[in-house]
Amino acid sequence: MDAAGKNSLASWCRDTSRVALSACAAVTIPWLAFVAGVTAAAIGAITGAVIVLAARSIVDWLTALMALVTIGLIWKVPKLPEPLLVAVAAIIGLVAFSGVRA
Repeated sequence: MDAAGKNSLASWCRDTSRVALSACAAVTIPWLAFVAGVTAAAIGAITGAVIVLAARSIVDWLTALMALVTIGLIWKVPKLPEPLLVAVAAIIGLVAFSGVRA
C-alpha cells in the first residue's frame, strides 16, 4: 500500500463508524498492529494448551462433570475467584480418589 492509500484509509477510518476501533488504530498507529498480532498468537497458544490438557485430564465421568460445572460457573458468575475453583476441585479430587494409589 502506498502512502496515499494509507492516508486515504486512515481518513476513511476517521469518517466511518462501521469499522472496529482496533482495526483503524492499527492503520494509524503501526505498533498496535504488532500488539494485536501478539495477542492473537497468545490466545491461540493458550487455547491449544487448554485442549491438550483437557484431553489428558478428563478421563472419567467425574472429571468431565467437574469440567462442565467449572465452565458453567465461570460463564455465569462473573466475579468468581479462580483460586477458589482450584481449591474446591482439589478437595473433590482428594475425597473422590482417596483410595487410588499411583
